[in-house]
Amino acid sequence: MRSLYLRVDPVATSTSVQVVLPFNPKFPFKQKLLLSGTPIQNDPSEIWLLLNFIDPKSFSSLSAFQEQFGDLKEKEQVEGLHEIMRPYFCAGVPPKEETLIEVEPTPLQKQYYRALYKNMNLKFLHPNGKKTANCPCLNNLAIQLRKCCNHPFMLNGVQEVSSQNLHVDCTDSLVNAVLLGKLLPRFKADGHRVLLFSQFKNMLDIIQEYFSLRGFNFERIDGNISGQKQQAAIDRFQSKKEAGNDTEPPLIMLISHEQEVSVST
Repeated sequence: MRSLYLRVDPVATSTSVQVVLPFNPKFPFKQKLLLSGTPIQNDPSEIWLLLNFIDPKSFSSLSAFQEQFGDLKEKEQVEGLHEIMRPYFCAGVPPKEETLIEVEPTPLQKQYYRALYKNMNLKFLHPNGKKTANCPCLNNLAIQLRKCCNHPFMLNGVQEVSSQNLHVDCTDSLVNAVLLGKLLPRFKADGHRVLLFSQFKNMLDIIQEYFSLRGFNFERIDGNISGQKQQAAIDRFQSKKEAGNDTEPPLIMLISHEQEVSVST
């Protein structure tokens, strides 16, 4: 029998592998390739199934795998599994480099963060003395703090109050604006492209306003954009500058959290 090559695409879950699993012992596959556009976030038994499918001799026992890696809740367990899985990933993929840059919150952010977190300053948060829809919500404090860390205008009513009393522009309270203003020209000079993800669409609105004011060329993808227009935006983002054409390809792609999977695939 001739050697067979097998490609399973996509492998977002183990379901795709389960479909072809019965063929594994019957056919002498010379090479197997599992493709996925999303990170593997399966539970331990599903991860074992993928590894068993690729290398049944090395990963023959589910119980032994679970005994070694447990429920993958501990850092050491995850790092150990990464080390074992590394040889099975396709070569040529550079290791991910992660750089964390701490930035100082703006004065307006500090005001609202303290009011929300430290003392629940209702007099400051609800200046009219009543809880209304046009004031910061206090029901889910964790989400409100996340919004404040992104931009205080994401809190209900803050933009209206700030515009009236403090004459604060939307981008004045964007703590990352200074950082982006320094990094983006450097990325552009080095020939890089930039992907910016956010779970909040209104945060993308704020960043979009900043980019428009600063003259940065960008594309945006969120749930309100149809699939055909999304693909056209991706094509423009990935295009190269043509000789004799003064139009610069987009430097930045703004992507909402809900569109991460569709873009990656």
